[in-house]
Amino acid sequence: MSHLRKARAKYREFHGIDPDRIIKVDAPDLPPYLVILGKLLEIDYEPTDPTQKKGQYWHEFGDYGDRKGKFVPLLATDPEGRQLYIVKMRSGFKINKRGIVG
Repeated sequence: MSHLRKARAKYREFHGIDPDRIIKVDAPDLPPYLVILGKLLEIDYEPTDPTQKKGQYWHEFGDYGDRKGKFVPLLATDPEGRQLYIVKMRSGFKINKRGIVG
C-alpha cells in the first residue's frame, strides 16, 4: 500500500470520514542526533476539520496498569532547537479510531 493510501486510511480510521484534502509535506530529514528534552507525560489535542470527533482529547502516556510510567515516549528537538520530535521508546502506544491508545 502506498504512503498516500495509508495516510487516507489512517485519516478515515481516526476522523470517521474521508479527508477533504491531502497536503504533501516536505518534511526535513531526521537529524542524526536529537536533544532529549524529557519524558512526554501527556498530550492535549483537538482534531482538525473535517472530522466526526468533537472537543479536546487528552492522553496520559505510560498508563499501563502496574507498569505505569515505565514506557513513556521522549520529547526531543533538533540541535538547532527548531523542530520538535516525539520519540517512541519501547512504548506500546498507537493511533487508531479512539485516538492515542496505550
